[in-house]
Amino acid sequence: MFNQSLPPEVLGPIKVIFFQECDELLASLDSGLEALKQGSADPDTINMVFRAVHSIKGGAANFEYVRLTQFSHSFEAVLSDLRAGRIAASGVLLEDLLRASDALAELVEEARGGKVQDLGKTEAALKALAGYIRKDDEIILARAGGDASPVPAPEKDWKEDGDLRSWRIAFRPAASLYRRANDPLLLFRELKRLGELRLELDHHDLPNLADLEPDRAYLSWTGTLRSLQPEQAIWDVFEFAGGDCYLEIVPCAVEAAKGPPERLPQAANEAVSSHSSDPQPNRVIRVDLDRVDKLFNLVEELLVQQTTFNHVAGKRLAPEIQPVYAEFHRLSKEIQEGLLAIRSQPLKPVFQRMARLVRQLEQATGKSVNFAATGGEAEVDRSVLERLAEPLTHLIRNAVDHGLESSDERVQLGKPLSGAIELRAYQRFGRIVLEVSDDGKGIDRDRVLSTAISRGLIDPNEHLSGPDVDSLIFRPGFSTAENVSEISGRGVGMDVVNKCVRALGGRISMSSQKGAGTTFLLSLPLTLALLEGIVVGSGIGRFIVPIASLLETLQLRPEEIKFIGDVKVIRYRGQYIPLVGLAAILGYSQTNGVHGSIGIVVEDDLGTRIAIAVDEVFEQQQIVVKEIQGAYQANHGVSAATILGDGQVALILDVNGIVERQKQNAERAQNYDEESDERISRWSIR
Repeated sequence: MFNQSLPPEVLGPIKVIFFQECDELLASLDSGLEALKQGSADPDTINMVFRAVHSIKGGAANFEYVRLTQFSHSFEAVLSDLRAGRIAASGVLLEDLLRASDALAELVEEARGGKVQDLGKTEAALKALAGYIRKDDEIILARAGGDASPVPAPEKDWKEDGDLRSWRIAFRPAASLYRRANDPLLLFRELKRLGELRLELDHHDLPNLADLEPDRAYLSWTGTLRSLQPEQAIWDVFEFAGGDCYLEIVPCAVEAAKGPPERLPQAANEAVSSHSSDPQPNRVIRVDLDRVDKLFNLVEELLVQQTTFNHVAGKRLAPEIQPVYAEFHRLSKEIQEGLLAIRSQPLKPVFQRMARLVRQLEQATGKSVNFAATGGEAEVDRSVLERLAEPLTHLIRNAVDHGLESSDERVQLGKPLSGAIELRAYQRFGRIVLEVSDDGKGIDRDRVLSTAISRGLIDPNEHLSGPDVDSLIFRPGFSTAENVSEISGRGVGMDVVNKCVRALGGRISMSSQKGAGTTFLLSLPLTLALLEGIVVGSGIGRFIVPIASLLETLQLRPEEIKFIGDVKVIRYRGQYIPLVGLAAILGYSQTNGVHGSIGIVVEDDLGTRIAIAVDEVFEQQQIVVKEIQGAYQANHGVSAATILGDGQVALILDVNGIVERQKQNAERAQNYDEESDERISRWSIR
């Protein structure tokens, strides 16, 4: 145990590391249990699950988190039987283990300093686990020189026929074995299941009470095991204790079991006393995130200074300096990319939290849900990852509560009894895209429209297209729920999702089919700190166009600009796309006046294209993204800002937001092909 009286500056960092490890172990636990649920009952997966709970138990015991220790001990006991093949990985067992995993995660949060968890829920999980735990006969241990009585084995574990062999076992724990919450009695219980076990306790090294040191191990055991099992089965019992003990397993004649074995040799004692309590270090180290962030901020400043240097020096560098500068540029970029990789984390932990949420919602709603998550190995900057849980939680809650029908309704509709919710992640155009889909009711547009009118969100005479009606669910205060519940119905869910996604520099869209389900698509940057873009200029200033959204630059010729109604369009690769000016995008102009001789063709995450007219195109560069406040924050044409090498502030264009505002016009323009030229030319009268 750790001394709980240690000062906070000593104990605090150790606890931080413990809870960081708990997060990783819980992720492994959920991942393994889900794999088992899908039918992957291989030994490695079961061992991973067992090891996760075992490690949490050990750390909890060190910090004297009693409830967490007791629960994980019962959890571990069931997993031990599963690992040994004494219970089968049935569907009912796995559901109980998943619920136990949820309870374990809540107890970890309680220990971390969160609210006290529901005792009833914990007790229910413990009761379910207790139904799988076998009540074994008590192990009889004899002191050296005394009567070593045999320990009876369970009747069905082995029988007196076949190739019965005897093994001499010498076992001396190191102090580290106890610090990791391993219990020799549990190991002996596992040995007993392999056959007939006779053990002797050697306590000769135990000092007088006054001389006893609480952080040392003094006891050892020797004995024999008669078993039908191979030698490897015996070694497997000590799999998680092998690095924290002296262990000797030697085959011997059956007759050797008649008398007590010799005392553990002195060499064994010396081997254990010199044994290191820590395992050999691997190639993973833990680094304080504040240190990483500080280093990352310095790299950001380095990039700003590099941009300034490039602006001041330009092409005036002497020939002998140019290769040096090029190498400096390359190295600084590699440093930045390396730091980004360090800050990047997989989406898997967030996905596993969503799986846990679905299980909780199943219990709360009484609905049966098949949840599937793919793409959890995709990585994003931790600044993005930390803010993903909130919007995803709202989407999952709405999918279960509003999207999926009850089991009875689904049967009447001819759908599978269990509803399906899928969470997918993949990269596209240098961004991370998340999809949340369900096979439920879909969006009832008539109901959405009538609700929006009744709540005063839109004018009753306003004509809206289908996608416009769908977008109403993102309005503040919108909800079609008739009753307020703990799950949803307070009119804040989808509005919160929209705000969270936009705060991350992303966008959200949806598609739905009544009776068939709904899909929400979230497109987010991989990092909020850095961006690769080109600098463009117009009469109102300089702007950054993200490289990930840029398709091409074109020379604009007046004769090639046409009109569809009031919308200016240009011909681009066999279709007409809208042409807009920067002043109109940013609200500086009330007309669709287009100024500039260069067209920047951009594309949003859904593949919709438009052209932006600019006067100049400058260099491509890596920029440091700075958040902005005030009026621009609500402008769909701007996402953030940066500082250029000459000290000017440049706004970063939000291509998704720009296309969103032009989407209706873009869809109309894309409907015209080569045969529409005559009609379009009649509108080109300005």
